[in-house]
Amino acid sequence: MFASSRKALPLLSWFLFIFIAFHHVCQKAHAMKESTTISLSSQTQKHDMFDTFGFDSKSSSMTFQKLKMKILGGEDSATPARLPKVYLSLCPLNENANLANEASASDANGAWCEVSVGKLNETNACRFVAFAGEEEEEEEEEEEAIGERRRRSGRRRSLLTGGAYGDGDDGNVVFEKEYAPMQIKVNEKKVYDIAFFTCDSKGTTIEIDVAYETLNDGKHHLSTEWQPVVSVFLYILLCYVIFFMLQLTHTMSMCAIYRSQSVISALHYAMWTTQVMRMIHVSISFNHFNYIDVNGTVNDSFYHGVIICSSLKEMTFWTLLLAIGGGWRVTSNRASRERKIIGGVT
Repeated sequence: MFASSRKALPLLSWFLFIFIAFHHVCQKAHAMKESTTISLSSQTQKHDMFDTFGFDSKSSSMTFQKLKMKILGGEDSATPARLPKVYLSLCPLNENANLANEASASDANGAWCEVSVGKLNETNACRFVAFAGEEEEEEEEEEEAIGERRRRSGRRRSLLTGGAYGDGDDGNVVFEKEYAPMQIKVNEKKVYDIAFFTCDSKGTTIEIDVAYETLNDGKHHLSTEWQPVVSVFLYILLCYVIFFMLQLTHTMSMCAIYRSQSVISALHYAMWTTQVMRMIHVSISFNHFNYIDVNGTVNDSFYHGVIICSSLKEMTFWTLLLAIGGGWRVTSNRASRERKIIGGVT
Protein backbone atom coordinates (compact mmCIF):
# COMPACT_ATOMS: atom_id res chain seq x y z
CA MET A 1 0.00 0.00 0.00
CA PHE A 2 2.88 2.36 0.78
CA ALA A 3 4.37 1.67 -2.65
CA SER A 4 1.10 2.53 -4.38
CA SER A 5 0.88 5.74 -2.38
CA ARG A 6 4.37 6.72 -3.45
CA LYS A 7 3.39 6.14 -7.08
CA ALA A 8 0.32 8.34 -6.66
CA LEU A 9 2.25 11.25 -5.13
CA PRO A 10 3.76 12.52 -8.42
CA LEU A 11 0.36 12.42 -10.16
CA LEU A 12 -1.25 14.23 -7.23
CA SER A 13 1.42 16.93 -7.19
CA TRP A 14 1.02 17.54 -10.96
CA PHE A 15 -2.77 17.74 -10.60
CA LEU A 16 -2.52 20.25 -7.75
CA PHE A 17 -0.05 22.39 -9.70
CA ILE A 18 -2.31 22.54 -12.77
CA PHE A 19 -5.38 23.27 -10.60
CA ILE A 20 -3.64 26.15 -8.78
CA ALA A 21 -2.38 27.61 -12.08
CA PHE A 22 -5.85 27.42 -13.65
CA HIS A 23 -7.44 28.96 -10.54
CA HIS A 24 -4.90 31.79 -10.70
CA VAL A 25 -5.84 32.42 -14.34
CA CYS A 26 -9.54 32.62 -13.53
CA GLN A 27 -8.93 35.04 -10.67
CA LYS A 28 -6.58 37.35 -12.59
CA ALA A 29 -8.33 37.39 -15.98
CA HIS A 30 -9.44 40.94 -16.68
CA ALA A 31 -10.35 42.56 -19.96
CA MET A 32 -8.77 45.76 -21.18
CA LYS A 33 -10.68 48.86 -20.03
CA GLU A 34 -12.27 50.84 -22.83
CA SER A 35 -14.69 52.78 -20.66
CA THR A 36 -14.64 54.33 -17.22
CA THR A 37 -16.58 56.63 -14.93
CA ILE A 38 -14.87 59.60 -13.29
CA SER A 39 -16.10 61.66 -10.36
CA LEU A 40 -14.61 65.05 -9.45
CA SER A 41 -15.43 67.18 -6.42
CA SER A 42 -13.68 69.24 -3.77
CA GLN A 43 -14.55 66.62 -1.13
CA THR A 44 -12.98 63.64 -2.99
CA GLN A 45 -10.60 64.51 -5.84
CA LYS A 46 -10.38 67.21 -8.48
CA HIS A 47 -7.88 65.44 -10.76
CA ASP A 48 -8.25 61.87 -12.04
CA MET A 49 -5.73 60.28 -14.43
CA PHE A 50 -7.50 57.37 -16.10
CA ASP A 51 -5.01 56.24 -18.79
CA THR A 52 -1.46 56.52 -20.12
CA PHE A 53 -0.69 56.13 -23.82
CA GLY A 54 2.30 56.63 -26.09
CA PHE A 55 1.38 58.37 -29.36
CA ASP A 56 3.58 58.39 -32.44
CA SER A 57 3.88 61.24 -34.93
CA LYS A 58 1.72 59.69 -37.68
CA SER A 59 -1.93 60.71 -37.53
CA SER A 60 -2.48 59.50 -33.98
CA SER A 61 -5.84 60.14 -32.37
CA MET A 62 -7.99 59.62 -29.32
CA THR A 63 -11.65 59.06 -30.20
CA PHE A 64 -14.51 59.20 -27.71
CA GLN A 65 -17.57 57.12 -28.57
CA LYS A 66 -19.13 58.32 -25.33
CA LEU A 67 -18.35 61.40 -23.27
CA LYS A 68 -21.29 62.23 -21.06
CA MET A 69 -20.81 64.93 -18.44
CA LYS A 70 -23.18 65.50 -15.56
CA ILE A 71 -22.80 68.22 -12.92
CA LEU A 72 -24.65 67.75 -9.65
CA GLY A 73 -25.33 70.50 -7.15
CA GLY A 74 -25.69 69.90 -3.45
CA GLU A 75 -29.14 69.06 -2.18
CA ASP A 76 -29.33 72.24 -0.07
CA SER A 77 -27.24 74.48 -2.32
CA ALA A 78 -28.54 76.73 -5.04
CA THR A 79 -27.66 76.33 -8.69
CA PRO A 80 -24.19 77.87 -9.24
CA ALA A 81 -24.14 81.18 -11.12
CA ARG A 82 -21.57 79.71 -13.54
CA LEU A 83 -20.71 76.11 -14.30
CA PRO A 84 -17.30 74.78 -13.27
CA LYS A 85 -14.78 74.47 -16.08
CA VAL A 86 -13.71 70.85 -16.66
CA TYR A 87 -10.56 69.98 -18.60
CA LEU A 88 -9.44 66.91 -20.48
CA SER A 89 -5.64 66.98 -20.41
CA LEU A 90 -2.93 65.08 -22.27
CA CYS A 91 0.31 65.82 -20.44
CA PRO A 92 3.74 64.18 -20.08
CA LEU A 93 4.49 62.59 -16.71
CA ASN A 94 6.21 65.55 -15.00
CA GLU A 95 3.74 68.19 -16.16
CA ASN A 96 0.80 65.97 -15.22
CA ALA A 97 2.16 65.53 -11.67
CA ASN A 98 2.54 69.30 -11.23
CA LEU A 99 -0.91 69.91 -12.68
CA ALA A 100 -2.44 67.31 -10.35
CA ASN A 101 -0.93 69.11 -7.35
CA GLU A 102 -2.31 72.45 -8.55
CA ALA A 103 -5.79 71.02 -9.20
CA SER A 104 -5.88 69.18 -5.86
CA ALA A 105 -5.67 72.46 -3.97
CA SER A 106 -8.83 74.05 -2.56
CA ASP A 107 -11.33 75.84 -4.78
CA ALA A 108 -10.08 79.13 -3.34
CA ASN A 109 -6.73 78.54 -5.08
CA GLY A 110 -8.35 77.68 -8.41
CA ALA A 111 -6.91 80.84 -10.04
CA TRP A 112 -3.35 79.50 -9.62
CA CYS A 113 -4.39 76.29 -11.33
CA GLU A 114 -5.90 78.24 -14.24
CA VAL A 115 -2.61 80.14 -14.62
CA SER A 116 -0.71 76.85 -14.84
CA VAL A 117 -3.14 75.58 -17.47
CA GLY A 118 -2.64 78.73 -19.50
CA LYS A 119 1.17 78.47 -19.38
CA LEU A 120 1.20 74.79 -20.35
CA ASN A 121 -1.22 75.51 -23.17
CA GLU A 122 0.89 78.40 -24.51
CA THR A 123 4.09 76.33 -24.54
CA ASN A 124 2.29 73.32 -26.11
CA ALA A 125 3.63 71.16 -23.29
CA CYS A 126 0.13 69.71 -22.84
CA ARG A 127 -3.07 69.34 -24.83
CA PHE A 128 -6.27 70.63 -23.21
CA VAL A 129 -9.94 70.41 -24.09
CA ALA A 130 -12.33 72.44 -21.93
CA PHE A 131 -15.93 71.49 -21.17
CA ALA A 132 -18.98 72.77 -19.28
CA GLY A 133 -17.65 76.20 -18.20
CA GLU A 134 -16.86 77.03 -21.82
CA GLU A 135 -20.49 76.72 -22.92
CA GLU A 136 -22.14 79.71 -24.59
CA GLU A 137 -24.60 81.80 -22.61
CA GLU A 138 -27.63 80.70 -24.58
CA GLU A 139 -26.70 77.05 -24.06
CA GLU A 140 -26.38 77.69 -20.33
CA GLU A 141 -29.81 79.32 -20.30
CA GLU A 142 -31.22 76.32 -22.14
CA GLU A 143 -29.67 73.92 -19.64
CA GLU A 144 -30.99 76.02 -16.75
CA ALA A 145 -34.46 75.86 -18.29
CA ILE A 146 -34.15 72.08 -18.60
CA GLY A 147 -32.97 71.90 -14.99
CA GLU A 148 -35.89 74.01 -13.84
CA ARG A 149 -38.34 71.72 -15.67
CA ARG A 150 -36.69 68.71 -13.97
CA ARG A 151 -36.95 70.35 -10.57
CA ARG A 152 -40.64 71.07 -11.15
CA SER A 153 -41.13 67.47 -12.24
CA GLY A 154 -39.32 66.34 -9.10
CA ARG A 155 -41.54 68.46 -6.88
CA ARG A 156 -44.61 67.09 -8.68
CA ARG A 157 -43.42 63.51 -8.09
CA SER A 158 -42.73 64.26 -4.43
CA LEU A 159 -46.29 65.54 -3.99
CA LEU A 160 -47.72 62.43 -5.63
CA THR A 161 -45.50 59.92 -3.79
CA GLY A 162 -45.29 61.72 -0.46
CA GLY A 163 -41.47 61.65 -0.53
CA ALA A 164 -39.08 64.51 0.04
CA TYR A 165 -37.92 66.52 -2.95
CA GLY A 166 -34.40 65.50 -3.99
CA ASP A 167 -34.95 61.76 -3.49
CA GLY A 168 -35.21 61.28 -7.27
CA ASP A 169 -32.24 60.21 -9.36
CA ASP A 170 -31.77 63.54 -11.22
CA GLY A 171 -33.26 65.98 -8.73
CA ASN A 172 -29.98 67.88 -8.25
CA VAL A 173 -28.62 67.76 -11.82
CA VAL A 174 -27.72 71.29 -12.92
CA PHE A 175 -25.98 70.37 -16.20
CA GLU A 176 -25.94 67.29 -18.43
CA LYS A 177 -24.56 66.93 -21.93
CA GLU A 178 -23.19 64.30 -24.32
CA TYR A 179 -20.09 65.54 -26.17
CA ALA A 180 -19.36 62.40 -28.19
CA PRO A 181 -18.50 61.58 -30.85
CA MET A 182 -15.30 63.59 -30.47
CA GLN A 183 -11.79 63.04 -31.79
CA ILE A 184 -8.52 64.56 -30.59
CA LYS A 185 -5.63 64.55 -33.08
CA VAL A 186 -2.10 64.08 -31.71
CA ASN A 187 0.78 64.69 -34.13
CA GLU A 188 3.68 64.69 -31.66
CA LYS A 189 5.51 61.57 -30.52
CA LYS A 190 5.06 61.53 -26.75
CA VAL A 191 3.79 59.41 -23.90
CA TYR A 192 0.83 61.25 -22.37
CA ASP A 193 -0.96 60.85 -19.06
CA ILE A 194 -4.66 61.34 -19.85
CA ALA A 195 -6.81 62.89 -17.14
CA PHE A 196 -9.93 64.87 -16.34
CA PHE A 197 -9.66 67.68 -13.80
CA THR A 198 -11.18 70.94 -12.62
CA CYS A 199 -9.49 73.89 -10.94
CA ASP A 200 -12.64 75.13 -9.22
CA SER A 201 -15.52 72.72 -8.64
CA LYS A 202 -17.78 75.58 -7.39
CA GLY A 203 -19.19 73.23 -4.76
CA THR A 204 -20.56 70.76 -7.30
CA THR A 205 -19.88 67.11 -8.10
CA ILE A 206 -18.86 66.33 -11.67
CA GLU A 207 -19.55 62.86 -13.07
CA ILE A 208 -18.02 61.89 -16.43
CA ASP A 209 -18.86 58.65 -18.23
CA VAL A 210 -16.49 57.91 -21.13
CA ALA A 211 -15.86 55.20 -23.71
CA TYR A 212 -12.87 55.75 -25.97
CA GLU A 213 -10.15 54.25 -28.13
CA THR A 214 -6.60 55.38 -28.90
CA LEU A 215 -5.00 54.80 -32.29
CA ASN A 216 -1.51 55.18 -33.71
CA ASP A 217 -1.15 55.61 -37.47
CA GLY A 218 -4.87 55.00 -37.78
CA LYS A 219 -4.65 51.25 -37.12
CA HIS A 220 -2.49 50.40 -34.07
CA HIS A 221 -4.17 50.27 -30.67
CA LEU A 222 -0.97 49.48 -28.76
CA SER A 223 1.04 52.28 -27.22
CA THR A 224 4.41 53.14 -28.78
CA GLU A 225 6.32 51.33 -26.04
CA TRP A 226 4.29 48.15 -26.63
CA GLN A 227 4.13 48.06 -30.43
CA PRO A 228 7.60 46.40 -30.84
CA VAL A 229 6.43 43.48 -28.66
CA VAL A 230 4.47 41.99 -31.58
CA SER A 231 7.56 41.85 -33.84
CA VAL A 232 9.79 40.59 -31.01
CA PHE A 233 7.52 37.61 -30.34
CA LEU A 234 7.35 36.85 -34.07
CA TYR A 235 11.16 36.83 -34.42
CA ILE A 236 11.59 34.69 -31.30
CA LEU A 237 9.04 32.20 -32.67
CA LEU A 238 10.91 31.96 -35.99
CA CYS A 239 14.20 31.34 -34.15
CA TYR A 240 12.61 28.61 -32.02
CA VAL A 241 11.16 26.89 -35.10
CA ILE A 242 14.55 26.96 -36.89
CA PHE A 243 16.41 25.56 -33.87
CA PHE A 244 13.78 22.87 -33.38
CA MET A 245 14.01 21.79 -37.04
CA LEU A 246 17.83 21.63 -36.80
CA GLN A 247 17.53 19.58 -33.63
CA LEU A 248 15.13 17.11 -35.26
CA THR A 249 17.30 16.86 -38.38
CA HIS A 250 20.38 16.07 -36.30
CA THR A 251 18.49 13.44 -34.30
CA MET A 252 17.15 11.76 -37.45
CA SER A 253 20.63 11.65 -38.98
CA MET A 254 22.03 10.06 -35.82
CA CYS A 255 19.27 7.44 -35.89
CA ALA A 256 20.11 6.64 -39.52
CA ILE A 257 23.82 6.22 -38.72
CA TYR A 258 23.40 4.12 -35.55
CA ARG A 259 20.53 1.88 -36.58
CA SER A 260 21.56 -0.98 -34.31
CA GLN A 261 21.60 1.25 -31.18
CA SER A 262 19.04 3.35 -29.42
CA VAL A 263 20.26 6.94 -29.60
CA ILE A 264 17.04 8.55 -28.28
CA SER A 265 16.61 8.57 -24.51
CA ALA A 266 13.80 9.83 -22.28
CA LEU A 267 15.77 13.03 -21.78
CA HIS A 268 15.50 13.76 -25.51
CA TYR A 269 11.70 13.64 -25.28
CA ALA A 270 11.79 15.88 -22.20
CA MET A 271 13.90 18.47 -24.02
CA TRP A 272 11.63 18.36 -27.09
CA THR A 273 8.57 18.80 -24.88
CA THR A 274 10.14 21.85 -23.26
CA GLN A 275 11.00 23.29 -26.67
CA VAL A 276 7.49 22.69 -28.01
CA MET A 277 5.93 24.34 -24.94
CA ARG A 278 8.15 27.39 -25.48
CA MET A 279 7.06 27.63 -29.11
CA ILE A 280 3.39 27.33 -28.19
CA HIS A 281 3.77 29.98 -25.48
CA VAL A 282 5.53 32.43 -27.81
CA SER A 283 2.97 31.76 -30.57
CA ILE A 284 -0.01 32.46 -28.31
CA SER A 285 1.74 35.55 -26.88
CA PHE A 286 2.26 36.86 -30.41
CA ASN A 287 -1.43 36.34 -31.27
CA HIS A 288 -2.47 37.88 -27.93
CA PHE A 289 -0.65 41.18 -28.49
CA ASN A 290 -1.41 41.25 -32.21
CA TYR A 291 -5.13 40.89 -31.45
CA ILE A 292 -4.94 43.82 -29.02
CA ASP A 293 -3.04 45.92 -31.55
CA VAL A 294 -5.59 45.28 -34.31
CA ASN A 295 -8.87 45.25 -32.35
CA GLY A 296 -8.10 47.29 -29.25
CA THR A 297 -9.59 44.68 -26.90
CA VAL A 298 -8.31 41.62 -25.05
CA ASN A 299 -9.35 38.20 -26.32
CA ASP A 300 -10.07 36.05 -23.26
CA SER A 301 -8.95 32.83 -24.98
CA PHE A 302 -5.54 34.27 -25.88
CA TYR A 303 -5.17 35.85 -22.44
CA HIS A 304 -5.92 32.59 -20.63
CA GLY A 305 -3.72 30.67 -23.07
CA VAL A 306 -0.72 32.93 -22.38
CA ILE A 307 -0.91 32.39 -18.62
CA ILE A 308 -1.57 28.63 -18.83
CA CYS A 309 1.23 28.07 -21.38
CA SER A 310 3.58 30.19 -19.29
CA SER A 311 2.89 27.96 -16.27
CA LEU A 312 3.29 24.77 -18.34
CA LYS A 313 6.50 26.10 -19.92
CA GLU A 314 8.07 26.74 -16.51
CA MET A 315 6.80 23.39 -15.23
CA THR A 316 8.39 21.43 -18.11
CA PHE A 317 11.66 23.37 -17.79
CA TRP A 318 12.04 22.68 -14.07
CA THR A 319 11.00 19.06 -14.59
CA LEU A 320 13.82 18.78 -17.15
CA LEU A 321 16.33 20.16 -14.63
CA LEU A 322 15.07 17.78 -11.96
CA ALA A 323 15.39 14.85 -14.36
CA ILE A 324 19.01 15.78 -15.11
CA GLY A 325 19.73 16.21 -11.40
CA GLY A 326 18.07 12.87 -10.70
CA GLY A 327 20.45 10.92 -12.92
CA TRP A 328 18.84 11.00 -16.36
CA ARG A 329 21.36 11.34 -19.17
CA VAL A 330 21.20 11.85 -22.94
CA THR A 331 22.88 8.48 -23.45
CA SER A 332 21.23 6.64 -20.55
CA ASN A 333 17.85 6.35 -18.85
CA ARG A 334 19.30 5.01 -15.63
CA ALA A 335 18.15 6.69 -12.43
CA SER A 336 17.49 5.27 -8.98
CA ARG A 337 13.91 4.69 -7.87
CA GLU A 338 14.28 7.08 -4.95
CA ARG A 339 15.51 9.92 -7.21
CA LYS A 340 12.60 9.37 -9.58
CA ILE A 341 10.10 9.62 -6.70
CA ILE A 342 11.79 12.73 -5.25
CA GLY A 343 11.87 14.42 -8.67
CA GLY A 344 8.23 13.59 -9.41
CA VAL A 345 6.97 14.84 -6.04
CA THR A 346 9.05 18.03 -6.29
